[in-house]
Amino acid sequence: MISEILKNIDQKKDQRIEELKKERDERILVLKSQIKEKIARRSEEEIKALRKENSLQLTEFSQRKDTEINFLVQREKNKIIQVVWDRAKEKIDELPEKEFTGIINSFIRLVPKMEGTVLASKRTHPILKKNLKNPKLKIKEGLKEEGFIVEGKNLELNFTISETLEQMKEEYNPEIIKILFSD
Repeated sequence: MISEILKNIDQKKDQRIEELKKERDERILVLKSQIKEKIARRSEEEIKALRKENSLQLTEFSQRKDTEINFLVQREKNKIIQVVWDRAKEKIDELPEKEFTGIINSFIRLVPKMEGTVLASKRTHPILKKNLKNPKLKIKEGLKEEGFIVEGKNLELNFTISETLEQMKEEYNPEIIKILFSD
């Protein structure tokens, strides 16, 4: 009888150990599953964060490069426009005497009645001597660029070809840009 009681106790003990082992294994499976889910969620969150960070960096990089490209394109456009104005100046400098005289005469009409000095280029000097009808203005040669400069007591007027073209450039550049670079 004691042996049966001991046997019964052993069976119950073995059965309880098996139940505990089974319960332990089930808990381990649940914990493993929970850990896998946590790892998967955390990995997914980290991947999303990395993707977002990469996307922001890519956007910033793209914007920087777009800005650099726009500056380069604008610089090249400005160079092209400058070539246009430089060629215009060359063409004016190479005009036949009659046409060049016409330009200088159009400038002369803009000179107000005043007292002072006119500094002229070598080519412009004889035109002014012949056509500028203001005895109070003394005409001197010595200007290195085509055209002339009128200097009075409180006033200086620049009628050089380069200055005139510079003023025209400010006024007409938008139209030239449209003509040269419109699609």
